[in-house]
Amino acid sequence: MSNANDDQLKKYRRVGDLSMFKFREYLPAMIMTNMSTLLLISVDGIVVGNFLGKDALSAVSVFTPLLLFVGALTEIGAIGIGTCLSTSIGSNEGAQIKQIKGASFWLMVYLSVFASIFQIPVIWVLLKAYGLPDNIYAMVWQYAIGLMIATPLGVISTVGANMLQIVGRMKMLTMLTLLEGSVNLVLDLLFVGPLQMGVVGAGLGTTCANMVRCSTTLICLLKFTDMLGYRERGHSFSEYAGILRLGVPNAVSSLVNAVQYYILIRILLLAFGDSAGTIDGVCAFSYSVVAVLVNGIIGSMRPMVGLLEGAGDVEGLKILMQQGIRFMTVMIGAATALVMFFPTIFYSIYGVDIVPPGGLSAVRVHAVYFLPQALVLFLLLFLVNKKDTSYTAKVILAGNITQPVFAFIFMHVFSAPWIYLAKTTTAVLVLILFFRRFRQLYKMDIAEAEKLNNAVLYMSVRQEDAVEASRAIRRFAKENGFDHKISYRVGLCLEEMVAYMKSVNGRNILAQIIVRYRSDGGATFVIMDNGKCIALQKEEDREKGLTTDNYVLMQRLAKSVKYQYVQDMNYTIMEFA
Repeated sequence: MSNANDDQLKKYRRVGDLSMFKFREYLPAMIMTNMSTLLLISVDGIVVGNFLGKDALSAVSVFTPLLLFVGALTEIGAIGIGTCLSTSIGSNEGAQIKQIKGASFWLMVYLSVFASIFQIPVIWVLLKAYGLPDNIYAMVWQYAIGLMIATPLGVISTVGANMLQIVGRMKMLTMLTLLEGSVNLVLDLLFVGPLQMGVVGAGLGTTCANMVRCSTTLICLLKFTDMLGYRERGHSFSEYAGILRLGVPNAVSSLVNAVQYYILIRILLLAFGDSAGTIDGVCAFSYSVVAVLVNGIIGSMRPMVGLLEGAGDVEGLKILMQQGIRFMTVMIGAATALVMFFPTIFYSIYGVDIVPPGGLSAVRVHAVYFLPQALVLFLLLFLVNKKDTSYTAKVILAGNITQPVFAFIFMHVFSAPWIYLAKTTTAVLVLILFFRRFRQLYKMDIAEAEKLNNAVLYMSVRQEDAVEASRAIRRFAKENGFDHKISYRVGLCLEEMVAYMKSVNGRNILAQIIVRYRSDGGATFVIMDNGKCIALQKEEDREKGLTTDNYVLMQRLAKSVKYQYVQDMNYTIMEFA
């Protein structure tokens, strides 16, 4: 294995130019999408807090962990489907992609129905166990009815959002989320304000917004993508289980977080009394603001992570992870500092003029949790795409289950605000285990390549260096005893692809290339570039000659060519024998 570190190839060693370009391209849309999501999930608390007072705000806040229990079902489906689709696209196997799309459609339908039924007994039992005062208990149920009606719509919308993200429809995704958040805000203000419907109005506004989002998402998927175009029945249980298995770590994380949050609320009620719901609502909102950045960064990288994993680009994944960790640390570190210095702003947003005792300290202690948790979620993205679901699920379960224990201990050892330190302690433990696991998997990938006796070159090539890079590949092959004719064909394909990219794209983005010289004498050439589409995918278009000359040339030079235009990139795999 080589990262183009041989003397003749040093100039073309792999850099993260293309992956960082795609990350920056997606980031604004993802930030806007998550800002819209923040508006959607926070607007109920903000509206009822300002119009109806602290008791109504507490009712909305204490219901949040109950939503997480149901949300775990959405998580397992959405992440599982998204990961399976992105990695199958990365493998570039047409039949497999169609099969996954068909199974994903029916899985989305089944999950939405199951979630509608599953939520009723779960929410009733957990809400009863809170032991809330009668007035707050009644308000929680009034608020809950609307959100429970919206549950199946939320499942479809979340899965649909992942599908739109995978095909690169980021602007469309942003507009859908803005639409839902705006409708929710307007209807909440209308129902809770002039119509004076109380907390019922907040729940009803969310339901109506979900209906708008769900229907519009389905229209976009049907009109602008083929994600729902394969709806044949007959998929096996093992297919559905295989997809869901990829979402298990995230679902376990959500489920354990729900349990933790539920127990934490009960502990906070003991420590802070009636102010617990208000304080925790503000702490949760401060994290939600920071999560706009966290989820934006992760969401921007998710398509490339799946694509690189599917392509077997070990070096590309390593570079992308390093880029992401650096960016995440700087951005989330700065956001944490702002929350610590200006905690009163968050109480003001919720209409709380007099901060409860310990309220400011609670927000500051809670802010320490932001960065380690952000890095946990970031590493989870990479581990899930490596299909390391069993380990990650066990770590999340074993690590996070200790959070209520830490909270209980801190409640008796320190003052009430320090209860939130339990979340930081848990996140740090999980982060250490995840980082060690990623290093182990990276070393295993390298060892596997060496075991197969393959020589792998990871390269980044500028448009103006295409010819010289081609010569360097041929020299490398000659010096290491690889087939001269095959290396010549690989080099010619590199020249043609990179030269075409230069002719159609003014941006000087380096092409990302993998060359594998196999022990059987053959070779695999993989290239991702930011040029315009080189071939249309419909068979009827190809028959009409709607392909570029260099794509036809590739088909003549290589034994087989697999091509996709995905994420606004040309992604081509060529086999030589």
